Amino acid sequence: MGALPADAGCKKSLRPRLEVVAGLARELGVSVARLQGWTPKTVTKVHRDDGGRVVGWETFTESDWTPDQVDLLLASRELEQERGPHGVPMSEATDPANQFAFYGDEPITDWVKKAELDKEDAYRKKHHSETNPVNMNGLIFPVKKRDVTG
Repeated sequence: MGALPADAGCKKSLRPRLEVVAGLARELGVSVARLQGWTPKTVTKVHRDDGGRVVGWETFTESDWTPDQVDLLLASRELEQERGPHGVPMSEATDPANQFAFYGDEPITDWVKKAELDKEDAYRKKHHSETNPVNMNGLIFPVKKRDVTG
């Protein structure tokens, strides 16, 4: 099996590429090693009688799921579940030692989100009145991309 980091079971130790690979392996339902091209060994043991005739056989296949492989997928799940809406693990985002470690950058526009919220605002404005407030619960405002090719 391919070399695995000795500290693979510790969620803090997953390197960025390994984190992505482990997440993909979880999504596909395969081990990280299998996703990276490893295949388990299969050995067949033939049983013969005293005359040398084959009387049976047993086939053994190496397991995909070693403790290291399970630890990688569990660590990947923990990281995913701990990640905040900003993409940073919440344990890091809320660590008092990081109080001044982060800074805000220039804003960027998510054009899909803007179109969605603009449509929501327009709908609310069109359908809302003091006597008949609009109920927005459960409404989804799909966004489509215009064909801008010439």
